[in-house]
Amino acid sequence: MALIFVASPYRGETEVDTALNVQLAREACRFVLNLGKTPVAAHLLYPRFLDDKSDDDREKGIQCGLDILNRCDELWFFTRDGQLTEGMRTEGELAKQNEIPIRMLVYKEGGFVTAL
Repeated sequence: MALIFVASPYRGETEVDTALNVQLAREACRFVLNLGKTPVAAHLLYPRFLDDKSDDDREKGIQCGLDILNRCDELWFFTRDGQLTEGMRTEGELAKQNEIPIRMLVYKEGGFVTAL
């Protein structure tokens, strides 16, 4: 199965925003899996044991995520509004440098649709 790097917002301005972002990432992973591909969401993994409020831990998690991205077949962005966070833009730049295909999906009306 193709390995798909799932990129979506993580940190929000409030804990509720972050929780909604985590839910979006979980739904994105299920979406990828239902297409017969293997989802990888580093931003759901590393905050489980690293402190996202610590600059050092956050940077470690980001670097690990970028290492994983380099091993993936594709990068898929998932958003509610088509906007990319700073971290997602960094992931996109790395994917472009390494010629990893990129796909953009937006959550609309209860499901993900491909954005042009």
